[in-house]
Parts: sequence; structure tokens; C-alpha cells
Amino acid sequence: MAEISVDSVFSVADGVSAMGEIATTSGVDVLKKFGSAVQVAGDAVKPFLPLIAVVTVTITEIIRIYDTAQHNKRMCGAMHDRVIMAQAAIKLLERRQKENEERFKQQNYYESFLKFVALLKKIRDFLQDVSQLKGFKKFKEASAVESMFNKLSAEFDSTMNMLHFAVAISTEDQQQLDREAVTKDLEDIKDYLNNIEGGITTMDHKISSVLEEISIIKDKVAANTSADKLSRTYEIPPEELHDPVDRRPNDARDKDITRKSYRFQDVAVKKFALPDKKTDDGLKVAKELTILKSLQEGQRIIKFYGTSVVDGARVMVFEWAEKGSLKDYYEATKPEDFPWELKLKLALDVCRGIAFLHETKYLHHDIRCQNVLLTDDFVAKLANFKLSRGFNDKSTAIKIFDHLPWLAPEKLRVLGKEDKERVPYTQKCEIYSYGLLLWELGHQKIPFKGMSPSQIEAHVLADKRESFYWELGPFQQGYTKIVRDAWQGEPRLRPTISELFLELNKLQQTFFPTTRTPNFKPATPPATEISALTLDSPALGDTYRNAEDHRKSVSLNLPSADLPPEFEFELFVPVEEIIPLDEGITAHREGNKEKAWKCFEAHAKLDNPQAIYWKGYYLWEGYVVAKNRKEAAQLFKQAADDGIADAQLRYAFCMVNSEGIKFDKEQFMHYLILSADNGNPSARYNLADVYLNGKLGIPKNEREGVRYLRLAALKDQPKAREMLKALKAKGVDVGDLDDL
Repeated sequence: MAEISVDSVFSVADGVSAMGEIATTSGVDVLKKFGSAVQVAGDAVKPFLPLIAVVTVTITEIIRIYDTAQHNKRMCGAMHDRVIMAQAAIKLLERRQKENEERFKQQNYYESFLKFVALLKKIRDFLQDVSQLKGFKKFKEASAVESMFNKLSAEFDSTMNMLHFAVAISTEDQQQLDREAVTKDLEDIKDYLNNIEGGITTMDHKISSVLEEISIIKDKVAANTSADKLSRTYEIPPEELHDPVDRRPNDARDKDITRKSYRFQDVAVKKFALPDKKTDDGLKVAKELTILKSLQEGQRIIKFYGTSVVDGARVMVFEWAEKGSLKDYYEATKPEDFPWELKLKLALDVCRGIAFLHETKYLHHDIRCQNVLLTDDFVAKLANFKLSRGFNDKSTAIKIFDHLPWLAPEKLRVLGKEDKERVPYTQKCEIYSYGLLLWELGHQKIPFKGMSPSQIEAHVLADKRESFYWELGPFQQGYTKIVRDAWQGEPRLRPTISELFLELNKLQQTFFPTTRTPNFKPATPPATEISALTLDSPALGDTYRNAEDHRKSVSLNLPSADLPPEFEFELFVPVEEIIPLDEGITAHREGNKEKAWKCFEAHAKLDNPQAIYWKGYYLWEGYVVAKNRKEAAQLFKQAADDGIADAQLRYAFCMVNSEGIKFDKEQFMHYLILSADNGNPSARYNLADVYLNGKLGIPKNEREGVRYLRLAALKDQPKAREMLKALKAKGVDVGDLDDL
């Protein structure tokens, strides 16, 4: 049997807990809230107070996940509703501490409460996964999502019964509604993945690893304080930029943008000021350039090649868009020469571009037709990323008069206010702007044209919008409804970008099912009447309101490395018999394995998957207790099936050269792939090794091998970096290594 090296088996799995992306209330802060209660509560109640603090934080996180969910909104809503019921029960328990004092004295009730805390965290992590494509990718099949949803639902109902919480346990009718919600969500996400394209998916409609690469690069950019390190790799030698052989009237669009030739393709060179790299402005520009470079795989994002010098001036080099901006195009084109079929196609292109940005945790901040460029074959691409920021990055104070007509009302409402009164720019703001872009594209003019900034502000804040003047046929009714949904005044009622895409795509499939280039005489959707619609008139159809309702290489034998993974901090103060899991991990690191083992064993009995993994680890290595690798393997599998990436990698390698454990190649690959897709760098390195070298009889797959190798290298896996460099030296296309 071929050998596979295992490097850093115990390295941290990035995806085990994705909550780093969510701003949460400190558990310590919440605990302080209950400090006075501890002084007056009976001794029996005290162990429960920190548990209630953890529950409060976790429920807050779950609510935030639901509010920001980009996918599977119905599924998230079903879990959200259960959690809200639990929240009410917890508040009632707090208020009636005296009445429940006897219950608080029962050990089994305390342990049931611990199980409840662990369950809420499992629900939180599940929702974080299914609500975002990056996390959804962890589930190899839709059935795995449905299975986990059903499992968590059943565990929730069972735990509520054990705690005697007065909540409505799922009835058969509710279970049927839940099944329908899960089915509809999974149908929608399948439809989305089959049609979105644009760099979000691969040719076979699988979620692209590019999204994760960009997210990792974004985090590195945010943490970097060296402009030299960020921008050194994007310099294009001036001699590689040439004047185009053919001359065209639009070679010079304005004083700052001209057409050049770079590596046998047309490019646009745009003059820009490059501040001193040691200044804050210099670092900001360097970060902007790095962001632009990282987005080059987005097929509806204008491609950025790098910077250079032309005629003594600093320039940025972009993909050339022959037809200029979408605004320039619609202003120069008669309505009869710009049919709905083409407008809808371009609207979908822009939607794909925004979706790509949102999936990579970026916001454009200036969505309008002026910032959309058209290629010669009528592909619309997002451009002008000067204002773009990550989801959690602070917005830059700017003069907003140019794009005020597209600005969401929640941002208009705080214009000129002090920082403490400002509201963040979110995806919902972007959705609003996109709704105005759709109107702009349909009418071929700037929204609120002729109105002053103050008039626009007053108009929008009075919950008024633009009017619609077009033939109100079936197509236009559908398009109008989408616009109205996108520009709703209440942010939470606006659809997500994926929901907008599905609706627009449905329109295309219904009225213009044949995909064609614009060099044709397009069909015209049927019209029945001319109408002027405003926001003040009744809504057309339903709105999206219902969407609410590890270290060294060894052979196949696993190493005895003593470097454990990090786990999330669990803030509670249980009775003496059960210490918090993080305290057990600390004891392990300090060499107090007796204490650690007691902790892991106790939490494992309460079905905590991380504790189950740790118990398996101790049984595998023979720490404190006698080695029992058969039982350890069973525990690894149990934790693996609950989504613990390190357990998935461990279980895969349990089957390799382990006495008494049968090797199963399909199962080995299944769990190795799960661990890799769950973010474990060691799993990614080993999986790449399998694909690149055809180990274990697995057919070679260079593309997949390089993909996993890049992801491992981005997480600073040293052997992955070495292998990529070796492959590049052999002429293998491994992409840009400068960001790794």
C-alpha cells in the first residue's frame, strides 16, 4: 500500500467554529449582568447562572446568523423559532428561581442543562454553515443537510422535555412544515448553484474554492501593516505595455483612461495617485490593490492585472471594456434598440458580480450603472472598487452626492451625524442600491433626476420611490416586483442577493429561455397596458416577507504528537464534578492528564462532540487509561459525523495500518475529503498528495490536487508551500503563489 504522510494531524480546523466572523457579546459581559443575582440566589441556583449567560450569548449569535443568512433562510427560520421559544423558557426560569430551587438541586437536571448548552452551540454552528456557501460546502450531499436538521430538531425537542421547559414541542403539522421548508431551501440552493456561475461555482456546478481563497487573503490583508509586502507582486514592467496595433475612436475615454496592449490582449490603463507607502493612505491603496488582485477569478468583476508606469505616470492596468460603462451605453442607445431581453441579461450579470462579492465577504459600496462596464460581447462587469470594504471593515467618510440617489434610507437617515449615530453599511444597503440600478437600467436614466439632494433625502425617507413608466405586461410585472422588493424601506424585508438572482433567473427562463448574444433581433415580452406605478400604490404580488415568516511528516501510522486543536471558550462554572471543556484542554497542555481525562469523559457522556473527540484521542494514545484503539475509532467516527474536522481526519487515518481496524478506501477518502472541506490544513495537504500522486489507487487529478494544496498553503501549511513551488518549477499551473 502506498504511503501517505500525515503532517500536523492535530492542527486547528478552520471550519469547526465559524463564529469568528460574527460580532458577539462577550460572555464575561453577560455574566456580569447576573452578578447581583448570584448574591441573592440560593446555593443550588448558582451553578446555573453562568450557564444561562452562555445560553444568552449563543441565542444572540443564532439570531444574528438568521438575520444575515444568505441561503436556506426558511431552514434557518425554523431553527430560529425553536431557539426563540427556548429563550422565553430561560427567561421564565430566571424569574422563578425560588419556585425551581428543588429542580436546581438535581444533578441530572444540571447535566441536562449542560447538554442544552452544547446543543445550542451545535445549532449555531449548523446554521452558520448552511446560511453561507462557504459553510454549506462542508455537506457533500443535500441529504446530509436534511439529516442534520432533523437530528438537531429531534435533540432540541428531547432536551426541552428533559428540562421541563414549557415550550410548544413540534407537532406533526409543524414537522411537515419544517420538511417542506428544508425541501424548498435545498431546491433553491440547487437551482442557484446550477445557474449562478460567475466564479462562484465550477464548471460542474460545485462551490468554487476560490471563494475561500479570497476570504483567507482578505483576512491577511486586513491584518497586514506593510504596504511593501502587500503590493510588491503586482508590478507590470512598462515595456510589456504597448500601443494597440489598431486605432479606435474610444482608445482614450478621458484624460485618465487609455487602451493599451498587454500580452496580446486589450487592457485599460488608468492613472492613479500612489501615496507614500509608509503613510496610512499608502497602506490603504496597497490594500485596495491586493483586494482587486484577489477578485480576478470573479467572472463578472472587471479583471485587475497590476500597476505600472506609462509616460512617467503611475497607472493601474485593467481588463478593457470596449463598450464603456452601462450608463454610457444606455444614454447612447434608444429604448427600442435596448430590449428587455438584453437588459435582463445584463441585470443578471451585475447580480452575479454582487453575489461573488458577497460570497467572499466584500461589499462594493457604490452599486449603479456608472460602475458597471460592458465588454464587446455584452458581458456586464462590476468596476470601481475604490470604496469597497470587507463586511466588518469600517466605511470611509466620503462625499456621497454622486451616488446619493442609490443610497439606502437607513444610510440617508444618519447623513452628517456623529460616528456614534451612524449605522453600518450592510448587504441590505447593497440590495437597495441594486434595486435602484434595476430601475435605472429599465428606464435608461438616473433615478430622481432633477431632484436636489435634500429633495431626494426627504422623498426617500418619506418611504417614496421612483415611478415606473413602462408597458405593464407579465414580464414587466415580474421585473417591477423584484425592484420593489429590493428597495423596501425596512432592511430585513429586502431579499438576499441569491433570492434576487433566483427571481431574475426565473424571469429569464420564462420569457427568454434561449441564451443569445445581443447581435440578434430580440423578442419583446407581451404587454397589456401602460402604467405609472409608485411605492404608494399597492405592491405587485407577495414580497419576500415570507422569508422571515498539525508538525512533522510520518508514515501512515498516526503520530503521537501532543499538540491539540483549539476549541471555543466555554463560559460556565459547573459543579465540581464537571469542569469546563476548555479547562480540561488547558490541563492537557499543562501535563495534567488525569484532570483532563475526567473532563473529557464527563462531557463526552453529555454528547459533546468535541469532548467525544478528545476522549477518543486519549484512548488512542493511551493517556491515563489503557489504549483502546477500536473504541477510539468509534468515538472519532461519532465526532466526525458531528462535523469535527480533526475527528474526520483522525477517523480516516484510523483505517490505515491500524491493527484490528479494516481499511476501507471509500470511507477513507470520504472522511479525508470531509475534513479537508471542513478547513483542516493537514487534511487538505494529504488529500492533495493523494490526487497529485495517485496514491491508494486513486486516479490522479492535478486540478483538484492543486486546489487543495493552495488552500493548505494559504493556512500556512509549510509542506503545501514546498510542494506548490516544486510543481511550479516543473511547469504545472499552480496559479499565483505571491499571496500564499
